[in-house]
Amino acid sequence: MKNTLKKAITFVLALAMVLSCGTFANLASAKTKVKTPSLAKKSISLKVGEKQKLKIKNQPKGSKVTFTSKDKKVATVTKKGVVKAVAAGNTKVIVKVTYKNKGKKVKKTLKANVKVEAVTVAPTVAPTTKAAVTAAPTVNPVPTVAPFDDSKTAKELSANEMSPGINIGNYLEATLDKDARKTATKPSDFETAWGSKLVTKETIDSIAAYGFKTVRIPVGWSNMCDDKTYEINPLYMKRVQEIVDWVIEDGMYAIINIHWDSQWWGQFGSKSEAWRAEAWKRYKAFWTQIGENFKNHSDKLIFESANEELCGRLNDPIAADGYVPKTGEMGYRGNLTEDEQYETTNKINQTFVDIVRSQGGNNNKRYLLIAGFGTNIEDTCDDRYVMPTDTEENGVSKMFVSVHYYTPWDYCGDDTTTITWDRDSENHGIEEMRSHLGEMSKFTDAGYGVIIGEFGVCVPQHDNVVDYFTAMHEISAEYGLVPVLWDAQHMYFDRGNNLIRYRDVAEFYNNLTGGHGDTSAEAVSGPVDYDPDPMEVPDGLEPVFSWEGTWYKNDGSGAIGQYRNQAGNEGDFVITDSCTDGSMMDFNSWGYQAFPHINFKDYDNLYMYVTFLPASEQDDGTGEEPLTDEGVIGDMTLGSCIEVNGNSSDAAKIPFNDFFGKAVRIPKLAKSNGYIYLTFANAPIVTGIYFYNMPTK
Repeated sequence: MKNTLKKAITFVLALAMVLSCGTFANLASAKTKVKTPSLAKKSISLKVGEKQKLKIKNQPKGSKVTFTSKDKKVATVTKKGVVKAVAAGNTKVIVKVTYKNKGKKVKKTLKANVKVEAVTVAPTVAPTTKAAVTAAPTVNPVPTVAPFDDSKTAKELSANEMSPGINIGNYLEATLDKDARKTATKPSDFETAWGSKLVTKETIDSIAAYGFKTVRIPVGWSNMCDDKTYEINPLYMKRVQEIVDWVIEDGMYAIINIHWDSQWWGQFGSKSEAWRAEAWKRYKAFWTQIGENFKNHSDKLIFESANEELCGRLNDPIAADGYVPKTGEMGYRGNLTEDEQYETTNKINQTFVDIVRSQGGNNNKRYLLIAGFGTNIEDTCDDRYVMPTDTEENGVSKMFVSVHYYTPWDYCGDDTTTITWDRDSENHGIEEMRSHLGEMSKFTDAGYGVIIGEFGVCVPQHDNVVDYFTAMHEISAEYGLVPVLWDAQHMYFDRGNNLIRYRDVAEFYNNLTGGHGDTSAEAVSGPVDYDPDPMEVPDGLEPVFSWEGTWYKNDGSGAIGQYRNQAGNEGDFVITDSCTDGSMMDFNSWGYQAFPHINFKDYDNLYMYVTFLPASEQDDGTGEEPLTDEGVIGDMTLGSCIEVNGNSSDAAKIPFNDFFGKAVRIPKLAKSNGYIYLTFANAPIVTGIYFYNMPTK
């Protein structure tokens, strides 16, 4: 009946079109397929002052074309596509062609790379002798002080100019274990340590294309520094500056901080006065060097005093070398009371302001982001948390306060699917969000700006992601806050292809900002349509591939198993006893995912079966209620990716009862991508991963 009705509707619509157009010829014309437009040249090279027109091949009749230069300081472009070289450098011209194809509206985005070279001018008087050249004194160039617009307050900036924002997380704050950290010689050794690609100019350009106004850059400065003097390696400082400059060149605000940084922050709460002194020495040394290096940067660069560490984490255990303990090391926890934690937090933030303001240059008036107490809204609004005192001429006008928002955590966090978020829900909806964010009026009413340095839904496969993002930006706009999306290598931004990997999220940001970011991704956020088809493994059926051993799955804390010591590298997390073929099984160095690589074309009906150390054989050390298998293991995430540590846009959550003691079907996409993407919600101890070619039903 539905098909009959659909055909009837189609006939009526077609007849109406014929009558309105007057002839069958016009109807045929509307359905005519046209060739896809393209640029005659995808790259052009010009010298400063030269012009060249971009030509479009197969430009459809009646099409609308717009031209936009990514960097007008390098090259401009007219409405007719004439590119003019302005200054040496590289940029892109974005060409958008809107036309009709077979009666449907089509938007095609084309990109032209533009390289501009400086015009070489011969010197008026050349040196006459080699001696004349060598005799000329060498003078170090004086750093240029960039223009600094401080006509607006931090409150005005957060309300009107800095939203939306995005983090480039797990890049510069990624780190290696202690031994590897000592031998690493390049910033890239750290930047790629957690599975990310290197940040490129194209990465930042792509972020700008979506209309983001702020890019938060978490940094782990201890990655390349002297452990006694805390002198930062110039190569590392240069790499941070390179990324900061790319952000600013694209017209966005850049925020840099001291992030988790291998958790030396526990030194502040140490029972040892010597370690407390070292914490202050390091903190002051870092901000002295960071501030001096960047003191001439423009108002587009903002310093942030810390991340989430200024709270009870000041008591986090440290090992004998002052860093977070490795496997088997004894950790020593601090003993600051909560009142003392607040006092120390306030002192750290005041020290941060004092150092920056003492350095001259643009740092006298630079906008500063002050970390809240644990960046928790409720704790930051506690009267024990006090914003630092700025110079008299600045008052409160140059300071923001930083908080984070992942509420409800069971929805926003990366470990569970038990709670959903619904805009109209009484418990977990927009009113809960409005109530929490509204508390920050305590600071905006006092004249401060507010930046939500991190927010998000860490698992894009949760439902209503775009609804959550929409509400977040609506309410932030109501209160004058800047929401900054937390993004890491397996979340929203595809760091290999430089685009948002979920089409609906990409479209959301473009619509929010008027941006023109890439919306070509096929995947959309939300639960993946996947049937695991759980089944028992038939008696006597031999696996086509097997891995056996001990995988202490990292629950995100970096700890070995449930309530175990801190791990350092893959060898701590994964112990392989046997494997059919070692080249077909990989784990990442932080023990979070497994990446089986199976020759799928050889099998018709491939299923996977996983075994675990029973919870009854584990002890969480508390002496309380015994652990349960479901509590230790949690849900399974199963999907595909094209490489080890790659991103997965088809990852599906499989409830515990669907895979525990049963085999589950391998998703279809995995067969084309090549690698399985496998992890679990909590911290199970996996003892075996087996693949079976099941009999067809």
